[in-house]
Amino acid sequence: MQSDLWNMTWPAMMRERSFLEIAQILAAVFSITLISIGVYRVFFHPLSHIPGPLFAKLTHLWQTKSYFTGNWHNDVLRIHEKYGPVVRISPDEISFVDGDALKRLYGHVKPCTKVVFFLSLTDRRRNGTIRGTFHLPVMDYSPLRIKSNTRKCVA
Repeated sequence: MQSDLWNMTWPAMMRERSFLEIAQILAAVFSITLISIGVYRVFFHPLSHIPGPLFAKLTHLWQTKSYFTGNWHNDVLRIHEKYGPVVRISPDEISFVDGDALKRLYGHVKPCTKVVFFLSLTDRRRNGTIRGTFHLPVMDYSPLRIKSNTRKCVA
């Protein structure tokens, strides 16, 4: 019997199982996946040493709820009062209210390296500004011009 089980193909094994057994297997796999993601985010993630609410470390739902209720700024301030100047507000995001950290990240002397994507947006000839930010042809688009171009595209 055991040799028959090992020689079966995947579809043949699934045909012999009931719908309830398949649902239980999928629920177990889903639960194990969620638990392992949670354990990773709380204990092994690169931001795991930064304090913050447990629910914020596990999921983005706390942040989303706070956005929709309109209490985002008050909630972040309350968390900073409880946990300190640097707080983890989602699994992959931190918030800080420290002036020294702000200068280190965004100051003139930048010891922090930026992602290559942002460097591709900047124009070296214009002292690091983003390309086309206040460029005259970009600002020249009036609503009438946009409307006429939209009509041409739709027609």
